[in-house]
Amino acid sequence: MARRSLLILTVMAMTGSPAFAADVFPSRPIRIVVPFAPGGTTDILARIMADGMGRHLGQSLIVDNRAGAAGAIGSEMVVRAAPDGYTLGIATVTSHSVLPLTRKLNYDVRKDLMPVVNIANCPTVWSAGPRVAANNLAEFITLAKAEPGKYSFGSSGTGGGGHLKMEMFQYRTGTKLLHVPYKGISFVIQDVLAGQVDTLSDDLPSSLPYIQSGKLKALAVSGTRRVPSLPDVPTYAEQGLPELGLLSWFGLVAPANTPPEVIARLNKAANDALAEPQIREAIEKLSVFPAGGTPQEFGRTMENDRTSQSALLKAVNVKLD
Repeated sequence: MARRSLLILTVMAMTGSPAFAADVFPSRPIRIVVPFAPGGTTDILARIMADGMGRHLGQSLIVDNRAGAAGAIGSEMVVRAAPDGYTLGIATVTSHSVLPLTRKLNYDVRKDLMPVVNIANCPTVWSAGPRVAANNLAEFITLAKAEPGKYSFGSSGTGGGGHLKMEMFQYRTGTKLLHVPYKGISFVIQDVLAGQVDTLSDDLPSSLPYIQSGKLKALAVSGTRRVPSLPDVPTYAEQGLPELGLLSWFGLVAPANTPPEVIARLNKAANDALAEPQIREAIEKLSVFPAGGTPQEFGRTMENDRTSQSALLKAVNVKLD
């Protein structure tokens, strides 16, 4: 009997049986592809999760930044990777909700990628540089209406979430702004600080230190209530623009056809990491809300957000491809 069992295990190993693969997964480091440049919220959260999940998986998770095309370059790398759990991607509102609606992609986010877990939900913030003589949306709207086309906003790429939000802002307020696209939000922040660009819409964590130091002026935050780290900054809803108040989300995805046992292993490691006090504290310090949950729940979150973003896109009636 013992010899027969040994023979079965040997055959399973040689044939790459999913059951055998799940038992030994992971046996080498895992790559997390971040489809944006270093320094942004997506990158920060990926590194926090890489640290936490690595402890629970017993392997290193290596963050690989592949920026460009509003997240399409990095996301396609994940799509083309072997479906074995050793290449994961970070999914965001921009890369997995807005981008498929605004560009013709070489892949289908619904069919070619599988949800693993929602890492966190995050407020966004619209900030102005020090040279902009406005401290809230009403004051900025007055300035922008007085001189159409004078004021600019930067984004992490044409067709991204920040771009779409500003298109909606112009549509709702009757203003005209100049769009300046970049390859990453960290580049936008630096040019806003230098006065080369006037404003930006960003996920809160990457802009928060500059707001708290007085180098950027926060005009509005998303969400249903003010964020504790910026109690004096009103929400979009408070200022009459509730449709701009959607929260961002960040999660892990894997190539389609990744074995369910591997997805389950990754999901458990992520949830275990998110349960650690030090990981939760690191995320909450960014004014971000840790999430977690099942792959199915994250899939529903992405699908619901695509519906909301599609409605926004139809309202502004702008072609971004």
